[in-house]
Amino acid sequence: MGTLAEMLSTPLGVIEWFVYLLAAVMFVIGLHLMNSPKTARKGNMVSAIGMVFAVAMAFIVLFAGEISNGFKHSVAVVVLIVGIVIGAVAGVVSAKKVKMTDMPQL
Repeated sequence: MGTLAEMLSTPLGVIEWFVYLLAAVMFVIGLHLMNSPKTARKGNMVSAIGMVFAVAMAFIVLFAGEISNGFKHSVAVVVLIVGIVIGAVAGVVSAKKVKMTDMPQL
């Protein structure tokens, strides 16, 4: 978008900033919770919800924000979709390789 001041000058920019901040905080809290087997599942859930917020916000900004260049928009859509596919494949592969006893900390 530009500078932080430019980003925060629109309502969507303010929402975007807070959602990304919330997602980052959720990632950190999730990592902290993964330190113990007792709270690892909760940590995974908190981190996953943070990721959903971040990806959803990226799509909202992409499609609701002002689009000045069609090429940039197309590239952004491809990058988001490829990132989601790579993450899904990596998650499935690692889930198949990990023993069930190690599952809470996957």
